[in-house]
Amino acid sequence: MSQPSGGFPCPACSRFIDPVPDCPYCGAGTPRRRFQVTLRWVALLFTLAGFLGLLLS
Repeated sequence: MSQPSGGFPCPACSRFIDPVPDCPYCGAGTPRRRFQVTLRWVALLFTLAGFLGLLLS
């Protein structure tokens, strides 16, 4: 059985899921990759700072 790339098995029910906060099958919380979450927030802050810099120049 082949599994699609980009996801992982649920820690509670072992069904293959996408990287989402909660399993859509059993509702168990799934671990989120802290690096990815941090990277998203940093990218958002840099984007907002860039727009602010453009507005002020």
